[in-house]
Amino acid sequence: MVITSALILLCYGIRWQYNRTGRRLQHLDDTLISLPFTPDLKPTPPLDHQASTAALIVRNFDGLGIHSLLTIPRLFPNYFKNVVFISVGVIDSSTFKGAEEIENLKRSTEENLQSFVEYANCLGWPAEHRMSVGVNLLDEIEKLCKSVARDFPRTMFFAGKLVFERENVLSRLLHNQTPYALERRLQFEGLHLVILPVRVFEAAPLNGPPLAA
Repeated sequence: MVITSALILLCYGIRWQYNRTGRRLQHLDDTLISLPFTPDLKPTPPLDHQASTAALIVRNFDGLGIHSLLTIPRLFPNYFKNVVFISVGVIDSSTFKGAEEIENLKRSTEENLQSFVEYANCLGWPAEHRMSVGVNLLDEIEKLCKSVARDFPRTMFFAGKLVFERENVLSRLLHNQTPYALERRLQFEGLHLVILPVRVFEAAPLNGPPLAA
């Protein structure tokens, strides 16, 4: 009974942690996706495969991805000339229901990536995207990164990670494992990954700063 009760409490704790983080990231989504900006109305120049390229690993078109994209020119002003967005649609083998589900996953992944490309174009950046669908997230991302590095030799890779104002055991175990694991893999391929922090605040006052930034 003690072991069963402990497992039930652990499951509730994991669910609480994900819901809590999701609420804070939703505030970031609402803030950044609706953020007004003046688009660059000049025609977007073509991609230059020999120029410095920022390859950003994303999941959904959300506040985390937009925050990471806007952070790159702040850290490296006027350095990168291209942007490539990388994403993987992960097939959940436990709930897989057939070929139609894979097609829906491909379509939603591509739609998210196309939104990023259009957003980058509005900022005046030439951009494209690379995607795949598979069961193993890290394997698929690693393959895409190698492909991008072959086509754009001067590529630096970027991925966002959450930095919690008050970190606990669950937040440490449940979040940010993928960027670190990918960083280790790419290092052995001679590729460089920069991990971009996104701060997740414990709370924010009414009309105050976002809960994540």
